[in-house]
Amino acid sequence: MPISANLKLRMPAPFPTNVVGQGGIKVQKGGGLWIIAPDFSALAAITSLSNPTSKQVWVFDPVTQVYSVLDIGALGGALLSDTSASAVAIATGTQSFVVNPANFMVGQVTGYATVSGTTTLMLNVVDTGGSGTHSDWVISISGPAQPALDYSGTSTASLTIGTGTQSLTTQAGLSFSAGQFVSIVSVADATKWMNGTVTSYNGTTGALVVLVQAVNGSGTFANWSVNASGPSPAFSGTSTTSLTIGTGNQSLTTQTELSFQAGQFVSLVSSGDASKWMAGPVVSYNPATGALVVGVQAANGSGTLASWSVNVSGAPGNAFTQAAGSAVIDFGAFPGATDAQVSVTGQPGIQANSIVEAWIAAAASADHSADEHWIDPPRVMAGNIVPGTGFTVYGVILDGTNGADGQNPAVGPGSANGNTGNQLCYGKWSVNWRWQ
Repeated sequence: MPISANLKLRMPAPFPTNVVGQGGIKVQKGGGLWIIAPDFSALAAITSLSNPTSKQVWVFDPVTQVYSVLDIGALGGALLSDTSASAVAIATGTQSFVVNPANFMVGQVTGYATVSGTTTLMLNVVDTGGSGTHSDWVISISGPAQPALDYSGTSTASLTIGTGTQSLTTQAGLSFSAGQFVSIVSVADATKWMNGTVTSYNGTTGALVVLVQAVNGSGTFANWSVNASGPSPAFSGTSTTSLTIGTGNQSLTTQTELSFQAGQFVSLVSSGDASKWMAGPVVSYNPATGALVVGVQAANGSGTLASWSVNVSGAPGNAFTQAAGSAVIDFGAFPGATDAQVSVTGQPGIQANSIVEAWIAAAASADHSADEHWIDPPRVMAGNIVPGTGFTVYGVILDGTNGADGQNPAVGPGSANGNTGNQLCYGKWSVNWRWQ
């Protein structure tokens, strides 16, 4: 009999038994379900990858739920990249960063250091594209793989800490290059160091020449660590500007790219006669031209000179301090005296209008302990300035008729007290002084 055209048959269709996986895909049945999944055991392990731009990987975006294809070369660039907002003018030499294809710089990393929380990356730029100054840099690994760079060495050269050219021998085969900043630090005492730029480095012999621009500490040492570092602030310069010693604004030209800032105190000292100087805060400094204006507040000597050293002279906002020291004032053997004095000499820079201070130092003397210097010292003051020579420190023990009870004189380990209401002070006392 004929089969109706509206007749529908429902029959289970078995999964084809000849379906197999390949290329790392496996097909298997479990619990009545056919499962298609990756078979990593079927994949060959590789230790290197040639021509990564011709190889691809799947990338899944969990946000969009979309699979995409990415070549291995682009993956490497995506993983080894960063961004920077540093404004850098395009030029060859030591620069930083790579930007978009229209504006870019390509080079080899010459240094990477973190100082005071700021990280500096240094490149030796060998190729550029575009022009201008930009602050939207993308930093990426590019080009063929480079050998590992080594910017750390040691040296047993005997060096005396100081600015200028320093020559030493370190390990051969390091990555130092001319113009790179390095630090030379004493292994015995890390507070003693020299910072500067590499003048030359011989990778075969290890001979290294550094132009030192900043130092800390003093002495001669023969055990050093040598490492790449960021640039050090430069607070020292010279000038051949003809200046007449005096207060007020002084305008001169010194080296470019120094670190002077407005408000910072500096000293201008004659290179021919260190007793002739001027000091005051920086009014302005142009690092591009070296033009420096100093508001001189203190000066010593006279004349018009044209050879100066320019240096930072203390924390900004503090008066220029020319000298400080200590002395001992002696009231004599027990029971002592009501007053005493001591002369301080050897101060060629002191002037009639200098400010001189003196105070009891909490340091033991031949006759009194440090505690006695705190508890019951005499009163000291400074005066009688002799310009170009020094000054006098005076000590006095005040009348004690107004003691703690309003009637009796104060009695302490440094005084001898009678019933007359007068006090005497005896022995030697430690004194500190300074003038500016």
